[in-house]
Amino acid sequence: TFKAENEVNFKHGDIVSYFLKRVVPNAKILHVNREQTPDGVKIINDSSGPSIEQLFIQGFYRYNFPQLKNNAVYTIAYGNDNHMPGTTLASRALADKIKQINKNSQGAILFVGDVTLNNLQNLTAYSFSAGILASNYVIAPTSTVVAHVGGMEEGSLEFKREEGTSIAAPTVAGCLALLQEVFPNATGKQLAILLLDTAEPITKISNEMVEKIRQSTNLSVRSIQSLPPQAIFGRGIVNVYKAIEKGKKILSSGAPLPSQIQEI
Repeated sequence: TFKAENEVNFKHGDIVSYFLKRVVPNAKILHVNREQTPDGVKIINDSSGPSIEQLFIQGFYRYNFPQLKNNAVYTIAYGNDNHMPGTTLASRALADKIKQINKNSQGAILFVGDVTLNNLQNLTAYSFSAGILASNYVIAPTSTVVAHVGGMEEGSLEFKREEGTSIAAPTVAGCLALLQEVFPNATGKQLAILLLDTAEPITKISNEMVEKIRQSTNLSVRSIQSLPPQAIFGRGIVNVYKAIEKGKKILSSGAPLPSQIQEI
């Protein structure tokens, strides 16, 4: 899991990592800067927070996700600013690059949105939506009580409720780690496809979501209402149990796991 540029004592990284540990307790977690990810890492969580526009300005467009060459999967939470990728030139340029990378790699890049457990049919007020990244976008519920260590200080164990895309992304990273344990010979892209193809779709755009998207884009209410739900919710809410069952069923039939992400 990546350490933010201005982060002190990995505090944000600690919280993110303990959410990942909640999903897969035996995971080995490394805290690294984005440019210093060691070879051999298979699942890389990036809960760094800026919107795609901010990342484009910061030069992220030139970042080439180097561990894709080693079949790694990146889980990315880019934005607690209620943004829809594809509604600006910067986000379209970066999204087009990422779609091309996904097509030509045995690894994958997944984007993760956020819902809360008491409102599973609507993204949170701050979560970025799928937009033109819908084929590689999933959702994870947050606002869950976990134990975490604050400030890396010994004995500072406490219980805390956290939410946000920074928490949703490591939840998905943990699901990928579970899939990797079950299917150790699968490529990163094959694991990602299992998770994408078994996500629980959200099939209705509520009035609450229409207003949320209207406030963050230049789209009219009528335009938003005419969007397919995937444009907001992508593939839907991850279901790692269904992903495991699907993978086992495919392999038991003698067929290989799928290796190309289907566009939606």
